[in-house]
Amino acid sequence: MKKQTIFLLSGIFFALDLVVKQVIRLFLTHSLPLIPHFLSLTYTENRGAAWGIFDQYPILLIGIAIFFLWFLLHNIKQEAKIKKITGLAYALILGGLLGNLFDRLFFGYVIDYIQVFLGNYAFPIFNLADTFLVVGIILWIIEIIRGEKHEL
Repeated sequence: MKKQTIFLLSGIFFALDLVVKQVIRLFLTHSLPLIPHFLSLTYTENRGAAWGIFDQYPILLIGIAIFFLWFLLHNIKQEAKIKKITGLAYALILGGLLGNLFDRLFFGYVIDYIQVFLGNYAFPIFNLADTFLVVGIILWIIEIIRGEKHEL
């Protein structure tokens, strides 16, 4: 995948995340069940990471995001040829990182709104950027494992 395509896709993912968060922020006034007892839209302002951890250390969370942003950009720059799946993983991770970093820098918190329930357990509320990050990291790990198998 061309590096320009990776950056274009990451920009699209970032923009999509920003638009959805702003719509949620402006129009979601109460929890909205989408699938009863399983999936709801619930606006929350998360000053920490998952489960609100490190909410007292916003500078640390910003620093971690900037470090991983630099690390990913450095990786992309160093790779001569990037497979499509790896490129998609990079774009998802970049878009997710930028989405949550933007929130932290401009609002002081991350806008979260996706709430999932499994029985009596409620997962921490998350957002589209978080989803991009998780899917991107899973794809990246799969590609790393697949690459190692081919080297053996």
